[in-house]
Amino acid sequence: MSTQQNNQFRWFSLFILLFGSIIIFINQPENVEAELVNQKLHPELPEDVNIRDFVVTPNGSYVVFIADNHSMGTQELYSFSTEGGNPIKLGSLNPQLSHITNNIDISSNEQHVVFLGKDDSASPTELFAVPIDGGEINKLNSPLSDNGDFVTEFDISPDGSQVVYTVVQGSNFVLYSVNIDDGIPQKLSSTEPGNSESVSLFSISPDSNLVIYRALQESTSRVNIFSIPIGGGKPINLSDSENGGPIGGPVNFSISSDGQYIVYVVYDNLFLFT
Repeated sequence: MSTQQNNQFRWFSLFILLFGSIIIFINQPENVEAELVNQKLHPELPEDVNIRDFVVTPNGSYVVFIADNHSMGTQELYSFSTEGGNPIKLGSLNPQLSHITNNIDISSNEQHVVFLGKDDSASPTELFAVPIDGGEINKLNSPLSDNGDFVTEFDISPDGSQVVYTVVQGSNFVLYSVNIDDGIPQKLSSTEPGNSESVSLFSISPDSNLVIYRALQESTSRVNIFSIPIGGGKPINLSDSENGGPIGGPVNFSISSDGQYIVYVVYDNLFLFT
C-alpha cells in the first residue's frame, strides 16, 4: 500500500470512528431516570399523635406540621430540619395554647411560623407567631372583645417583617397590621369615625410597603379599592370616580409583580390603576 493510500485509509477510519460516536450519542435515551430515594424525615411519633397538616419553607430547609394529640385532645405544632434530627415542639413555653387551625404559614426569611389558634376550645380564634427553631409563642393581635370577635385570615409581607390580618368585629371585617416580632397592631381600615369597615379582600405590595384592600368604606352603597402604608396612615381611595375610576364598585383586583400597576374588574370590564 502506498503512502497516499495509507493516509487515505487512516482518514477514512477516523471518519468512521467519529461518525459511529455521533450515532451512539444521538441514540442515547433522552430521559435517564434518576434513582428515587424515599426517606422518613423524623423519628417515630407516639401512637396517639397524628400529623394533620404541614407546610415547607421556601428553600426546603424546614417542614412545619400540626399534630393531633388524641390522648390530650389538643393540637401541637412542630418543626424539623429536612437534613434530619428530632422534631422541635414549638411553643413549649405556652402549654395553654392547645388548639391550632390549619392556617399556618412561614415567613419568607424562614425565621417565623405564623398561625391561627385558640387558647382553648371555647376561646376565639387569634393570631400567633413563634420562631421556627423554637421559643415562646407571641400573640400578635390586640385583645378581642367578648362580643364574638375573632381573627379570620392573615398574610405575611414579602420581606417577612409584617403580618396583615382581618378581625371580625360585630358585623364588620376590620384590617390590621403588626410587626411579626410581637409589635403593636395598627388599624388600617376606616381610620375616620363613622366609616364602614367591611374589608372583603386585601393584598400586600411586593416591596412590603403598602396594603391594597377592597372595602365598603366611606360609602354604604359601593365598595372601593384603597391603598395605605403597611405601618398605618390615611387610606387613599384608588378606584373613586373623582380619581378617574368607574361608577361601579370593583369586584376583584391584582397587583403586578413590580408593584407599579393594579388591575381590577368592574361589571366585567378591566381597569388599570398606575
